[in-house]
Amino acid sequence: MKTSTSARATDNETGKPNRKEDILLSAERLFAMRSYDAVSIRDIADEAGVPSRLVGYYYGKKEDLFDAIFVHRQDNIAERRRRIQDADLQGPPEQALREIVNAWCGPVITMRDKPEGEHFLVLVARSVWEQSEVAIETIKRHYDALAEDFIAALAIIYPDRPRTWHCWAYQWSLGALLMHIADRRVERLSRGAAQPGDPSALPRLVSFLCAGIHAMAQEPAA
Repeated sequence: MKTSTSARATDNETGKPNRKEDILLSAERLFAMRSYDAVSIRDIADEAGVPSRLVGYYYGKKEDLFDAIFVHRQDNIAERRRRIQDADLQGPPEQALREIVNAWCGPVITMRDKPEGEHFLVLVARSVWEQSEVAIETIKRHYDALAEDFIAALAIIYPDRPRTWHCWAYQWSLGALLMHIADRRVERLSRGAAQPGDPSALPRLVSFLCAGIHAMAQEPAA
């Protein structure tokens, strides 16, 4: 993942530099690279090429700017929720499961394949893994509803399993998805043959997750 101060946002109507968006995208890159606690307002201002006072002028405190990044990317979260809610869960369990897993993963992999999406998704993964107080609250605010949608869909497909079962299925699926989008070690281990976030790997990722959940379902109910 690379950061660059050369690409500046511009206003679509006037063609002039969009300093507010520059600040947001610069913060997104830096938080993804270093973590929330390791980045200062001064760092963000320097990355965006603006005076420090403008960061506070546009976004307020650092935690407000952090939250604004997630608000800026709400369309991706909304698409995932819509696709899960629209999924047909009344067919065979294996078919229904594949539909919701694909709905949950697909928009993420599509976003990861775009330069502007990589920084955000690495930031999401870092926020989940590092568990800072601000990150925990931000993930809860923006992603818990999506998690609930996934868990609720699993409960329809596997109604004889307790909520804890559905929650573990979600949690372990999330771990695999985050590793796919954020961990670059696969490139080294494969000697360059595999790339992190590879969109062509989506069908295999979906198959992997479905196979794991389906295998769980074959075990006797506790």
